[in-house]
Amino acid sequence: MMSCSNRPAGSDRYIWTLALEVGHSIRTIDECIARSADVTVQTNLLEARLITGNPALFSEMQKKLTLHLDQRAFFHRQAARTGTAPHAFSGHRLQP
Repeated sequence: MMSCSNRPAGSDRYIWTLALEVGHSIRTIDECIARSADVTVQTNLLEARLITGNPALFSEMQKKLTLHLDQRAFFHRQAARTGTAPHAFSGHRLQP
């Protein structure tokens, strides 16, 4: 068990408390699109949030990902990954 002095401070404390895994990467937009063939990567890219950096570049990545995304195939791959029937998904109920 961690002592109080070893726990992260600030917002990191909440991430640690919830046992969330935080990841990061540095890629070009084209590399993001290429890696989005993997449904897990595609889900993460769809849920990406700009914390800091160039808003125009982030917006361009989102637009290109949206153009590249085959929604029907995404839902079927997501259903296969989670073991959920594809008809159980809707745009409002999708959980990663």
